[in-house]
Amino acid sequence: MLYEIAVDAPLANTLTYGQPVGREKPIPTGCCVRVPLGKRSAIGYVLGPAEPQGEDPPRFVVKPVAEVLGESPNFPASLIPFYRWVARYYHHPIGEVLRTALPLAPTSRREHQVKVKMRTILEPGPVLLDWMATHRALSAAERSAAIGQSCAVLLKKAEQKTLALLLEWFVGGDCASVPRSQVLASYSGAGPRLQRLIDLGLIRSLDERVFRDPFIDEPVAGAVLPVQLTGEQQQVLASLLPAVDTGRFA
Repeated sequence: MLYEIAVDAPLANTLTYGQPVGREKPIPTGCCVRVPLGKRSAIGYVLGPAEPQGEDPPRFVVKPVAEVLGESPNFPASLIPFYRWVARYYHHPIGEVLRTALPLAPTSRREHQVKVKMRTILEPGPVLLDWMATHRALSAAERSAAIGQSCAVLLKKAEQKTLALLLEWFVGGDCASVPRSQVLASYSGAGPRLQRLIDLGLIRSLDERVFRDPFIDEPVAGAVLPVQLTGEQQQVLASLLPAVDTGRFA
């Protein structure tokens, strides 16, 4: 099977590659692959099946794809006509157009790859949730001292201090979760104590993606749509919607 692949390189046309050695199932359209390109390798984006060579013998030898970088497509096939249009309109290689359009996908230029930023958050575990439901009237210090007796768990002083700090945010601050970095900033010795509390089921450790607004330094909880468009945004949207409806861009 042959594939049409847009290579992340300054090439005017797409290239044709064959089925990877030892692979039987087809490569889904939209997947990223690693392909040989001259004396080096490069990242390519599968645009779909390629037409077989009609000449006998063929003009060139088709090299196989070297590696499939994930089975999940990085873009839907329905966007390929749009990417081709962008490449034609701006006279730019389609492989580089795709690299720009897919900042989280693998790229031939590793130093320019955008990586998802993650952070570790802490939230009450099942044991602590049940206990907190019946002991909200106590102070954070009283809770941390009493929880060991209620749950039949012997906590050391440093562990009680760490738990009291968490309870202050969970109950007093009414926080569903707390960043691990915030706990360590408040109590530098909390690191090994947090793992002990996790092992006891008092808290849970989760990784979450950090969304950032490019105009501020603080991370935001998620992508937030504007409540009301500005006048300029409304004018731009009014000019874009007709083009989207007709499927033509000029």
